Amino acid sequence: MSLTSGNIANAAERYQRFITRIVAFDPITWTFPDEATGAITWKPFCLLSPRYAFTSTSGSVTISATDSYIRPTTAVDSYVWSEIAGNGSIEDHGDGTATVTISSEASGIFKIKCVVTSGEETADGYAYIYYGDIGNLDGLISDVDFSGNLDNGGWEATITLKGVYTGVLTNDGRDQPILIHTQMYWDGVEDNFGGYKRHQNTFILMCTHAELFQSYGDYYTTLHLSTPEYILGRMVLGEMKYKVGATADYYSTADLTPTDVAYHILRYRTNYGEEFNVSLWNNASTITNFTVREGNSVWAAVRECHEYNFGVLWMNRWGNLNGKPAPWARYAEWTAIIGTVYDSDNGGSLPIANLINYNLIRKRRDDVMSVELQAVSPSMAILVKSKTGREVAGTDIGQRVKVESLICEDGDTLEAWALQHAEFLNNEYEIDLTLTLGHELELASEFDLPSIIPHTLGGNHDMLAGAEFTDAGQNWLAMDVSYQWDFGLGQWTRSIHATKLRIWTE
Repeated sequence: MSLTSGNIANAAERYQRFITRIVAFDPITWTFPDEATGAITWKPFCLLSPRYAFTSTSGSVTISATDSYIRPTTAVDSYVWSEIAGNGSIEDHGDGTATVTISSEASGIFKIKCVVTSGEETADGYAYIYYGDIGNLDGLISDVDFSGNLDNGGWEATITLKGVYTGVLTNDGRDQPILIHTQMYWDGVEDNFGGYKRHQNTFILMCTHAELFQSYGDYYTTLHLSTPEYILGRMVLGEMKYKVGATADYYSTADLTPTDVAYHILRYRTNYGEEFNVSLWNNASTITNFTVREGNSVWAAVRECHEYNFGVLWMNRWGNLNGKPAPWARYAEWTAIIGTVYDSDNGGSLPIANLINYNLIRKRRDDVMSVELQAVSPSMAILVKSKTGREVAGTDIGQRVKVESLICEDGDTLEAWALQHAEFLNNEYEIDLTLTLGHELELASEFDLPSIIPHTLGGNHDMLAGAEFTDAGQNWLAMDVSYQWDFGLGQWTRSIHATKLRIWTE
């Protein structure tokens, strides 16, 4: 059978390959300092992009600290860069960025430090660059499985090693950051999707533990990796009391929100912010006092702080911790901070050519009868608001969803949250997408879909409206992301599970 010119053009469009460099860095030493009660002196966070990088011998990487901030969202005043270990040089550009150039040494790790200052308060941040012809784990890797979930708030992976790795890993890799750096090619041309400032072509996870297998003289090791929420889940807090106004027995400040509590815990009770980025939004729902219960972990306490404000907390695939207003209840605030990936302002909808297949899940729009929210106002009044979904108005059919223990500035705002959440719970569609090479869709990425046209060889699904399905277009949210790797072929695919964001306002 001969190929038509159209067949050949289609094959060329889908040609892809990648080179993967996998690097194990030295273990992180985690600290968990005490913090005395009393008035809080707010200190900044130093945010560096990238935290971990790979380059060739004599190569260079530019590090940016321009996202560094102090509560609530104020940029820092100055940046000072210095070398901690390794062989290389730092060029400070004077604008919050610096370029690290590696020496001619064969391979190694160059560690740098950035100190940011806001007023008289400072914060340290560290970044690491591995240099060499290949990664120090490249020749040992035989398999990678990688996925992230927004509900769980993080990413997990397994890496299978075959061979001797004791010169690279300490204690089977426990608490060692693992960098997965991909060099990607479309039709033979390298395209790494934006470079290192947003490092779309990299993944950073921590090794939690290992499984050792041996059978009939053969052996291999599977490393289990995770974004660093696992270590925050092992840092257990005592009771921590917060209060507005100067009080010696409390952590006190002039004004207070639950996200301020999260900021304080992450900045003062762990060195996580020195090794990974922390990005928290400025929430407006204030409260006069707040207590973190004894026995809570850092991870549980910080997530709970966000849930009180109808927020969402998750880690992206670089270990950066993000706390934002939940798009399923506070969409206007969410989109003002996050923005979208594919939309009319960013190149249009997700290209059909990027899709291998899709599975459209059609749900009921009348699943939830009503949403009732209960909250405490800044004056400590109890607010209760309930909204009925559009599709079930005037009936008694559907679930009643109740969310309690919220903190909200006023009843009108709480009612708006209930309205949007009811609409979200009754959204009509979820979708599974299988796509070709790329990294632009992250956990919590919002994107547009075109009116999906099914493959002509199979015909159009008779339950769809002609060649399209209804409710296409804006406001899809990536809830799950996973990658399937084929090192033998030098190819991969990725899978996205997304839900429709139906945004309803009155």
